[in-house]
Formats: sequence, structure tokens, C-alpha cells
Amino acid sequence: MMKHTGTSWLCLPCNAGAAEAKASGRPGGSRGSGVSSISLDRIPLWGYAIIGLLLGLAYVYTPGGSKNGGGGMPQLSADVAETWSKAPVAQWPQFTLANELELKGVPKASDGYGFLLQADSGRILGVTYARIEPGLTNADLNQRFVSGRMVATGAPDHALAFRGFYGPPAAKSDSNIWLLRPADDKAPVPVTPLKIRHMASLGGMRLFIIARVSGDASGKESRIPCSAQEIGGMGELMGITCDTPTVARGLPGAPVVDKSGHLAGIVTGVGDDEMTENGAVTSLKTLGAAGLQRLIN
Repeated sequence: MMKHTGTSWLCLPCNAGAAEAKASGRPGGSRGSGVSSISLDRIPLWGYAIIGLLLGLAYVYTPGGSKNGGGGMPQLSADVAETWSKAPVAQWPQFTLANELELKGVPKASDGYGFLLQADSGRILGVTYARIEPGLTNADLNQRFVSGRMVATGAPDHALAFRGFYGPPAAKSDSNIWLLRPADDKAPVPVTPLKIRHMASLGGMRLFIIARVSGDASGKESRIPCSAQEIGGMGELMGITCDTPTVARGLPGAPVVDKSGHLAGIVTGVGDDEMTENGAVTSLKTLGAAGLQRLIN
């Protein structure tokens, strides 16, 4: 029976090589490697704690997520802050566009807004919030698709046309968030597209809702300060809290951006708190970055 001497069993092959070398008169160490073995029991407990902390801080979502829809697998990487995010929030570029969408059997909608997303592959996609008949797949919607485009307010020449819905044919959206495929993948974009945040969201982290002021025909954007409230599995953003009560009308579909300029989520509805008399709330539900990745893939 082999006796345990206090050295990790993971190092036994190295120790065995050293014993063999001693018996044959060769220099110690593993055979032919020139590298000394390291015993795991020599690493202090605080060393393991530091290693675990560094790995935890570096967890991010793998682009595309897992095949079972459970979100992305963690990688050792980090998001690079967008150059424009270093400016004051009020000086950030324009992100939203007036949205026009027409489907067969559905009146043409032109009173909403959307934004552009730059996927990890570099592909530009349109993102819009639309209450469409439940249960329809991308394939169903593409059969009913007539036209769609997003237009810069006051500049009709600055528009991006779409040729249908993007994503797996059998995919459905439970959050009323839909992706649109541009008619021309090389067409110039009228506003700055957003990139998905890959790092796990943290409770209390600073965020901003990029929304159009309700009833303002000029298309002026408001940047509503908020913080992460509810974090789901794999660090997915599930809910946010606004710093002050905010009118909920027009917020569904609005992008939620972190301080580095990355898309952390999309507003999908109001939270559990009660509305004020003028329809204002403080908590909102969101579709997190991992959920958005599942729509893309």
C-alpha cells in the first residue's frame, strides 16, 4: 500500500521521477523536463483565496453562450471601455433611432424607437421592442415582413433599412425584444452602435438607461441614472433601480449601458413597485446581456 507523505497526489509522478533519478545517480527532477516539481501543499490558504478572487473578477460571457440556453461560459477576458464613454454622460453620442416596422395584417408602426447593436462578429443588427402575437417564430415573422427601417430624427436621409428578422428560424422572443437584419450589411450606420457587455453584472453597479423623452418629437435622448438591482445566474442583469421615480411609458426597449459604454441589458417592463399617480416607477425589469446573446445565436 502506498503511504501518503503529506505531498499532493498530483505531484507523485514528479516525486517518482526524483526517486528514480536518485537510485540511478542522475540529477533530481522530472525526467527530461529540467523543471522542478511543486508540491500543492506548500501553497498557503491565502494563496488559493487570491487565485480564486482573480479568477472570479475575470469571469465573462463567452460570445454565443452555451447550447442549452443557460448563458455563456466564463472566460478570462475583459471588456475594453469605449472611447466615447470617457466623456461626461451628457456628451455621449446618439444611440436611438425612430423605428418603422410593417408586417402583413398589422398596421404600420412608426411611433417607437430602436437602436443598433454590433455583435461580436462585427455584424450590425437593429434592436426593437414590439408587442407581436405570442408564439410566433422568426420564420413566421419573416413570412409576414413587409418593410422596416430606423431613421435619425430630423434626418430622413440618415436611415438603415432592414430585410427581415434575425436569428434562428424557430426562435421566439418571450421579452418582446426582436433583432432585425439590415438590407445591406455594408450600409453606413446613422448612429453609434452598442456592443454587448461580456463581464458579469454586479449588484449596485452604475448604469444608464438611454431613452427618448416621451412625447418629444425632436428625438432628444435622456440618460437616466440607475443601478443594478437583480442579478441572475452567470451574472445576468435581470432588474434595475432608477435613482429617482421615472415615467415608465416609452421605456420598454431602451438600452441599459454601463459606465464603459457597453450594453448591459434592455428594459422589458416595470418591476414590482407601485406606480405613482403620474405613472412613474423606480424599479424596472431587463433582458440581460446573456439573454440577448441567445437571441443572436
